[in-house]
Amino acid sequence: MPDPYTVAAWRFEQIAPLVDASLDEGARRAALRTRARTPVEWPGADERRRRGRAPKKQPIPKSTLYRWVAAYQSDGYLGLLPKGRSDRGKPRHAGTPATPSRSCTSSPGARSPSSSSTSSSSSTTTR
Repeated sequence: MPDPYTVAAWRFEQIAPLVDASLDEGARRAALRTRARTPVEWPGADERRRRGRAPKKQPIPKSTLYRWVAAYQSDGYLGLLPKGRSDRGKPRHAGTPATPSRSCTSSPGARSPSSSSTSSSSSTTTR
């Protein structure tokens, strides 16, 4: 993962025309359209190249640009720092066991594999 301040600097480069007070509204909208359509190389491209993978090169969604602009306007440069995941170190689905317990695999009244195969073979012969 790239340095958080490098990511914040890259994000500021992407939104700089959108927060430039010297530009009129039309120029800002044109800059937003350009940023949202033009593929850019995202931070971490060098690391991906070292691992033999293609760098991430895609346009920045408008919603992301709006979110970065709002973060910059409310918190300044520090608002552009990447936020840590709130669920870091936890399983993706809370409450889901990592491995099924024995009680999940055998329930009362469940057929054993041998009894289900005999019943399925008898049902195919009767049809």
